[in-house]
Amino acid sequence: MRRPFYTARRMHADLYAPVPLSRARAWLSRAACLLAVLGGAWVAVSMANPATKIALPVRAMLLASCLSALLGAAGVALRRGPLPLLVLLLGFAAPMANTRLIGSQDTVAAAEIPFALMREGTLTLPGARQNWLVPLAGGRAASKYPVATALLALPFELPAALGRAPLTVELRNVAEKTAASALCASMLALLFLAQRRLAGERAAAIAAALTLLATPALPILGQALWQHTGAALALAGGLAALGLREGAGRAALVGFCAGLAVACRPPDLPLALALVALDRRRLFAAAAGAAVPVALTLVYQRAVFGGWLQSGYGAEASIGWRPPWPDGAEGLLGLWFSPGRGMVVVYPVLAFALLELLRRRELRVLGLGVLAHSLLMACWWAWEGGWCAGPRMLSDAVPFLGLGLAAALQRFPRWRPLRPVFVGAAALSLASAGAMTWIMPAPETKARLVELRDGRWNAGAWPLAAYLRGRRR
Repeated sequence: MRRPFYTARRMHADLYAPVPLSRARAWLSRAACLLAVLGGAWVAVSMANPATKIALPVRAMLLASCLSALLGAAGVALRRGPLPLLVLLLGFAAPMANTRLIGSQDTVAAAEIPFALMREGTLTLPGARQNWLVPLAGGRAASKYPVATALLALPFELPAALGRAPLTVELRNVAEKTAASALCASMLALLFLAQRRLAGERAAAIAAALTLLATPALPILGQALWQHTGAALALAGGLAALGLREGAGRAALVGFCAGLAVACRPPDLPLALALVALDRRRLFAAAAGAAVPVALTLVYQRAVFGGWLQSGYGAEASIGWRPPWPDGAEGLLGLWFSPGRGMVVVYPVLAFALLELLRRRELRVLGLGVLAHSLLMACWWAWEGGWCAGPRMLSDAVPFLGLGLAAALQRFPRWRPLRPVFVGAAALSLASAGAMTWIMPAPETKARLVELRDGRWNAGAWPLAAYLRGRRR
């Protein structure tokens, strides 16, 4: 009988054999520390001596910050060989390559909170009433959305936040895009460790590439600081943690990642429960780990909104849900099969991933978690996700579906009749994600695809149809 991938540390012993890269690892770690120290000194001098008027070059500091983080991550990644490093670098570069921000007003607060935290020592923001802000006393406002993703982005926005440059729209967009791409890259690198442990190096490498280039990871997770970006990182961290030695410490770490996913986005509770249920031997330790980020979230809500269970959504948190029939049924069909927002219509290769999760006994709980999450989001009044590039509301499940892709590719040699179907589905998925990320949409394309002005079920909202009908700028 095949052993579950999370019960054996050395399922593929050759993948964990020592590699002669210790010297490179050491030098990368030293370079990361040096960049961090120089950057910190630069910021300190600039802030401590305002009379010298040392202008902080924001873009240079952002670049130095990213290089420091990537070099440090490279030093860690090389412990497992060079492929995780390659996944990390490509995961950062691919979303950044379009050189623009693909987001919405929903992500503005998450981008600005690191600046407010470092410059003013608060998680609240100055400002008038906006759709993404909740007015508070004293002329301040709180983010309508959970702040956990903003805190995860803080290390990548730190140099700009510590500088004296005014928070212009350009600076905010650059900082947000950099942080989102870095968080997405970290998610993919962690997921690759789980994919490799499950399916071997070759299948995992292909699955990682498809996860990056043929799923919502590219046009959603890596583009802006959505709640989904932080939640997907947390879930991928939980899958990677399952490769550690069994024990209470591992269970607590997996639980912490599950709780962090809920802190980033509360409707991800079904996904978090599925992650914990994947290995049910130490539920108490997992619950203790999950309680930490959840408790901090409740304390934040009590302090800012006046109640442990109060959130920035206010009344929308209760009246925004629709009955399972008929509204929920339409939402479920829309999340998976509508032209512009259907996960397996826009990214048909993910149908193979979901079916493989449900087929394999040790992974079935993850597939059921994805379905339960779909049923929950189907009852939300805005199941289509508003203005966004393709499917967004299920993008949190990308780590689980990425693991399903690795499992599917492991069986690919035995799929003789289905190989052309899989390859065709992968090609369509790659084309959809690439078009939405790297091609600037014409106004009519944006209206059909991003804004869904012709309706949720109009065939013209299918990304490839929208781009073919619209003129490129």
